[in-house]
Amino acid sequence: MEAPSLAGRPVAILENRLAFFASGHGNAIMRIIAGKLTVGERNAVARYVSRLPAS
Repeated sequence: MEAPSLAGRPVAILENRLAFFASGHGNAIMRIIAGKLTVGERNAVARYVSRLPAS
């Protein structure tokens, strides 16, 4: 399974996508993962991933 690189993406975009998945839309695996996170945890993940070097 190929996935897009998320490293270095803007925090707002990552938060938006995680909220989208958490609301039951999109990829089944991501719906499960994002759905188990609190809003604060999703925001922390987005901040962390946005600081990773883009490849």
